[in-house]
Amino acid sequence: MELATASFGIVAQELKKLIEREAKHVIGFSSQLEELTKCLEISRRFLLDKANLENKDIAVREALIQLREVVYEADNILTDCLIRQYKMDATNCFGCFLQYGLFFLNQTGKKLKDINSKMKAKEKILSRHLSYMHHNHDKAEEEHSFHCRRIMSQDLDPEIVGLEDDIRMIKEWIFDPKEELRRIAIVGMGGLGKTTIAQKIFHDSAVLDHFDKLLWVTVSQSFSPETILRCMLQRLEANTSSIEYSSLMGELQRRLKDKTCLLVMDDVWPIKQVEWWTQLCSILTVRSCIIITTRDNDVPARIGVEESRVHKPKTLSDAEGWSLFSKFAFCSGQGTCSDALFEKVGKEILKKCGGLPLAIKVVGSLLSSKVHNLSAWEDVLESFHKSPLLGNEDIMASLRLSYNDLPAHLKQCLLCLSIYPEDIEIRTEQIIHWWVAEGLVHFSTKGSSQESVTDLGYECLLQLISRSLVDVKERRRYDGRVFSFKIHDMVREMIITIAEEEAFCFFDEKGKHTWKGENCHWLGFTREMDEKLLKNNSKLRALYFFKTDHPADSSNSADPPADRLGTSNSSLDFDKNSRPLSLRGLDFSGLHNEKRVKDLFDWICSLRRLACLNVSNADDLQELPSTISKLLNLQLLVLNGCTKLEKIPSSITSLKNLIVLDLVGCPLRYFPRGLGRLSNLQELKGFKVVIGSQARNKTCGLGELKNLIQLRVLHITITTTDDATEISESHESNILSSLAKLKVLIIDADEREEDCVLKMVESLSAPPSLQELYLRKYNFEYMPIWFNHKNLSRLQYLCVEEGKIVYLKAREDSSGSNWSIRGMSLKYLPMLKVDWEHLKSVMPLRNLEVSNCSALTLRNFPFPLDRPGFWSI
Repeated sequence: MELATASFGIVAQELKKLIEREAKHVIGFSSQLEELTKCLEISRRFLLDKANLENKDIAVREALIQLREVVYEADNILTDCLIRQYKMDATNCFGCFLQYGLFFLNQTGKKLKDINSKMKAKEKILSRHLSYMHHNHDKAEEEHSFHCRRIMSQDLDPEIVGLEDDIRMIKEWIFDPKEELRRIAIVGMGGLGKTTIAQKIFHDSAVLDHFDKLLWVTVSQSFSPETILRCMLQRLEANTSSIEYSSLMGELQRRLKDKTCLLVMDDVWPIKQVEWWTQLCSILTVRSCIIITTRDNDVPARIGVEESRVHKPKTLSDAEGWSLFSKFAFCSGQGTCSDALFEKVGKEILKKCGGLPLAIKVVGSLLSSKVHNLSAWEDVLESFHKSPLLGNEDIMASLRLSYNDLPAHLKQCLLCLSIYPEDIEIRTEQIIHWWVAEGLVHFSTKGSSQESVTDLGYECLLQLISRSLVDVKERRRYDGRVFSFKIHDMVREMIITIAEEEAFCFFDEKGKHTWKGENCHWLGFTREMDEKLLKNNSKLRALYFFKTDHPADSSNSADPPADRLGTSNSSLDFDKNSRPLSLRGLDFSGLHNEKRVKDLFDWICSLRRLACLNVSNADDLQELPSTISKLLNLQLLVLNGCTKLEKIPSSITSLKNLIVLDLVGCPLRYFPRGLGRLSNLQELKGFKVVIGSQARNKTCGLGELKNLIQLRVLHITITTTDDATEISESHESNILSSLAKLKVLIIDADEREEDCVLKMVESLSAPPSLQELYLRKYNFEYMPIWFNHKNLSRLQYLCVEEGKIVYLKAREDSSGSNWSIRGMSLKYLPMLKVDWEHLKSVMPLRNLEVSNCSALTLRNFPFPLDRPGFWSI
């Protein structure tokens, strides 16, 4: 019941705050709140007992699930108390308190009394079965946090261990001149390394040069000829939205005509439409190649792969297994074990992994944070079965070991991934926002005052990555920051099993998310589901919409996959009775192009406990309704990509709990005055600065940013009105320098080459802690005057895009002092001129990305510049 453990901590923490800080508003039930706090602490001890978590007694499990439900009831009441407090602060009306407060106090007191009674009853049942033990994870968390940072700072493409011969053999088959259309199958159990082999071949330089086109498609169990064809066409940069299914094969044939192609179909399950497969093969030219990976031994013959071209990777030898294990377990020592005792125990553990790469990698990652604790290694050895691992069930045993070792909050973070459809690519930002809405980040992570909640959420993701429980798909190259990731099939099987055991969400026999009435807490809504199921669900806490009509990703293809999350059921119709009032996270980003999102806002604004709302890419949303102010518990509001959104109401400034406000890509006329009231904002994206007297009286200016002292990320867009001749008040020029915690600054300048835009950018001041600077559409010869190493002494990354900049320096900067910039991206700068010798003498550059800079020569640059590229220097 790890989820309950995390929940107890969150609720207890907030209760303590409420009692200490808001005592004047809890008169009448403060004693019940204090009693609830005591009950939560007692219950937390049950759940922190590691032996309790492994207890298989049915009565204990049911009692724990029921206890968890009581905790969520308490969380709802607490949230209602805080919302009421926000209303009181906003109105400052004592008469309103007298009119409505007594009834609220009375009702809340009764509810708390009932909750305390329920909780004591469950504790009484549990006390008959469980012992009290305190198990502290804090030190382990701190050590592993350091460890995962170390892993992420290493080589982003670790060496393949034990699969070299497999890769070499398949490459020989690919280049065999005697064959025409080559069909190759890689067959084996989950966790054997089939996809890893295919990926290594797919990105091999010789393979890249050999074929005109390379296509990667993830198939999975939900095979559909239409989705496969659309995915292939998308990889070929075709827009398939207007193409009928009957025309897809013909369009694919047209685009591949006279071209050699490598097609990789990953994770193929039994295919019933053999005729369709034969037709697909017929349109591929001679000298093309198809590689499939599958767990099913019968698939290759069924789709025409000769037995001589079926490769079955073997498990790793003892030496290969130890090499792979050491890379993960002893990563802090460059993969070398210097202690004979650890080596002895490690090799005993390795025997239990049966030579399976996934099991070896996961167990090695688990042990890497325990390299100074031999007894912990011995405990892991004892936890395995007596016999070596031979199949999927035993891989699950190794995964369970890694899962059981996670701190409670990371277990919940991992289980949240269970609602995502099979093989989908998950956006880092989206999952972190959900974790914040659930309160996991506040409870689980300790960080310095400079870290935002999204930074802390990212730390949680890094720990899951370092333990090999999720697979990175897309990174920022210069520092490896993860933009998206996937879950290995075996890991997904484990977490959906646990999530169902915990009664958080439910799945059918094929592992698809399904519905079991009002007991569901998380729901990933797909077009196979009926919106009527949402009615009368008072316990639902997360509702996310996914599209399932396209394969998920290109599996490390150079081009990012299209529409990772897309449209859902087009007939969705939420009436006034279908209100899941416990909802904390709501993501409608998958509804664009099929549902008028603006029609849903009456329904959305009734969800008073909502903490995260994402309606990005809503094509029909022109104005955000003023009723958004009802969502007083809202912490994250994402409107990214709403291409018709021109107006947001002034009432948005009453949402004082907002920590993230994302308006990137919205054509707002202006931002209303009062932004400074949102003093908790940590990320503000798409803030529009309007130059011109027409907007001066009603638009929010830069001056209001001075109150946003918690800002870590700021994205501003500078635009003008027709009467723009001068910038706003001069006192605004130093605003940014007062934002002491700002780490990321993005400036999008107006494309028009007007002096007022130049003056506005020039008048800005450099934030003292800035680490990343992005400057876009800046059509002037020199960088802004404040761009110098003294003002930006901590700057590590610089990105300049789409402008007419000639020199990467300020007009008056003639100094040769050193910068701290380690990464740089230069794109669509046709007039840029840079002296490479000077650049590397003043900047400790480690990574450089260049694209569409036609005048750039970079004299003495050690790499070719004839095409866009990224170089590690």
